[in-house]
Amino acid sequence: MKVLVLLASLVSMTAFAALSSNSYLPPNNLHLEDLQERAASNVSENQFNEIIDSIMDIYSPIASARGVRLTVAKLWSDSTVNANASQPSDDVWHINMYGGLARRPEVTPDGFAMVVCHELGHHFAGYPFYGAQDWAASEGIADAFATQVCARKLWAADPENREFRKSVNGYAKRQCDSRWTAQQNRDLCYRTSEAGLSLASLLSKLKRLTSRKWHVRWFRTPLGSAASTPTLQVLCAANGGMTLLSQDAAW
Repeated sequence: MKVLVLLASLVSMTAFAALSSNSYLPPNNLHLEDLQERAASNVSENQFNEIIDSIMDIYSPIASARGVRLTVAKLWSDSTVNANASQPSDDVWHINMYGGLARRPEVTPDGFAMVVCHELGHHFAGYPFYGAQDWAASEGIADAFATQVCARKLWAADPENREFRKSVNGYAKRQCDSRWTAQQNRDLCYRTSEAGLSLASLLSKLKRLTSRKWHVRWFRTPLGSAASTPTLQVLCAANGGMTLLSQDAAW
């Protein structure tokens, strides 16, 4: 299994997760920019709702099969720049998605979709869990779920994937092309890479970073199985910190 991993320069996301709910971003004041940034938004209210609904349509039946009700609060009018997950009870799994995050100019529709997937990953991805909690998958595992599992369910057969041949970052394209032979897998690799870059841009804004530097390395790590699998890391480094942001894998 080949995995393209994009890492953004920021402090470990696990440091920002609250004990009772898991937030995508640390506490921030970006909501104060919401009104001035709305004109530059890439995500409309209709897209916001459609993206959430399309992902919930995939995972609600999966949750129901486990005896769980999956719920979401679509908080378009809320300027909070974040997202979070919680479990009010054993049989209710909940996520909050905020318009303030979706309206950020750095966030593309695909980037927003990956945040929805990430929050669901806290519920679905499983062990290892965050801290003392016995339900919330750790931040890195939620990231892996978002791009290895959720993105593939959402986009694997989407003909729009080929459009990313035109816009994908040149370096990311070369890496995708060197690791994949089937064009369908390359196209999905391009798309998830672009979604990851969208979120990296937001995180860079949050951390007031001014530059990014890319590195590549191979390593072997178990990802949800006993077998060790070859993994390609594309590292985005600045100010000495790196954290898992996104990844793409073939099953």
